[in-house]
Amino acid sequence: MTACEVGVKEFYKESKPDLSIILDNLQSPSIPKLLGSIFKSYFEVEFPKELRKQIQKYVEQRNGFIHSSEKNIPTLEECLDCYIAVLKTLNYLNKINDNYLYYDLYEEEINQISVSNTQARIVFSDLIKERVSARQLNMSTGFNINLNYSKPKL
Repeated sequence: MTACEVGVKEFYKESKPDLSIILDNLQSPSIPKLLGSIFKSYFEVEFPKELRKQIQKYVEQRNGFIHSSEKNIPTLEECLDCYIAVLKTLNYLNKINDNYLYYDLYEEEINQISVSNTQARIVFSDLIKERVSARQLNMSTGFNINLNYSKPKL
């Protein structure tokens, strides 16, 4: 979520340079607000509502985790969903700015299916599979995540 916040602010500073001094020196509005009514008023297009809701959810979860004494550790599914939401958000902003970093597959779904308590399988959309098959996209999914977490003894 920190990456998302930085990316959204950088988008505004690049698109609307007059806002740079405000975003750099004052407490700026929340990410969901910057992607909601403020976004629409500056760019005359609505940021995707479902994506904004996902970002709002993870902003609240992050803030609760940081500012609360009760630590609710996010699940692997939540981490992947948050990661994808941040990538889609930043990619959408690149599309609006006509930035060379825009990637045309940002709307394509990558899902995770739990196989067991410690394993998950990643499932790609048909278009992504098609691009991988045509060797237009290299999609390496070989990674391991250790889910064995234990609280430190105090």
